[in-house]
Amino acid sequence: MAGLVVGLVMGEGLLGWRIQRHRKRGTDRHYVYTYPAKKSVRNVARKIKTIYRTDVNQPLPVLLRQLNSMLQGWCAYFRTGVSSATFQFLCQVVCGQAIRWIRRKHRQKRLQRPLLARGAHAL
Repeated sequence: MAGLVVGLVMGEGLLGWRIQRHRKRGTDRHYVYTYPAKKSVRNVARKIKTIYRTDVNQPLPVLLRQLNSMLQGWCAYFRTGVSSATFQFLCQVVCGQAIRWIRRKHRQKRLQRPLLARGAHAL
């Protein structure tokens, strides 16, 4: 027997994907949607954080090369599903970690808030 077809429990993960069946908006038809599994998203967010935290003194091009190669592979694997919200979340994680990395690297040079954010009484 070449293969065995089995039923898939909706919401169950398979190879890093969460598979669900939803009704399409405006119609009565149901479709199967695939999302990146929460465990996969947690794992890649953890990898992003460890890359940033390994060495504060590493040069920026080295850091960006490590991040870029890891994120390119992960995003290429998950781009076929419904992944837009997940990619936006990972963008927030990368930007937040970059800001924290810069603040750790340049502790003496604190970033000043913009003048407008201080309020009118600061003038």
